[in-house]
Amino acid sequence: MNKLNIKKGFTLIELLVVVAIIGILATLIMAYLGGAKNKSSDAKIMAQVGQMTAQGFLYNGETSTGTVVGPVNTGIAGAAANGTAPAQLFNATTTSLSSLYLLANELPGGTYIYYGWDGVDVNSGGKWFFAASLSTGAFCNDNKGTKKVFVGASPTILSDFTTAFPNATASDGYRCD
Repeated sequence: MNKLNIKKGFTLIELLVVVAIIGILATLIMAYLGGAKNKSSDAKIMAQVGQMTAQGFLYNGETSTGTVVGPVNTGIAGAAANGTAPAQLFNATTTSLSSLYLLANELPGGTYIYYGWDGVDVNSGGKWFFAASLSTGAFCNDNKGTKKVFVGASPTILSDFTTAFPNATASDGYRCD
């Protein structure tokens, strides 16, 4: 009687095909999750900038025009300490009492902030705006409640922000529209 010659196990080609399929699926999942992380960071930035604008109605502190602060890697204090915003809005004397400082400090790492303030008391019609970089653009919110999203390269310097939001300057009235 002949014995059947049955081999047990997988061939090398079968194993390589399985590993390749798992690799492709892992790549697709990581790409999907990476996009979700960016969207979540952008949503947080827009919420924080909205809160900063609301806090502006309560703020009567130092003023500045067209200042880029950031990137926020270890908090806004690191940016201020490096000389990008000395003695200005986010570098208050007592940062623990500055709601604007605290809100900016909670932004995701790498976020750039741009803001303008006309120095007029909020009760006398003061004007201001806050803008921040997003993963694919920027977001601006002004004291009138105007919110604008710029889609494009994420701004990192003053000219990038003024290109994205041309009305957000002293000469144009600190507007995001």
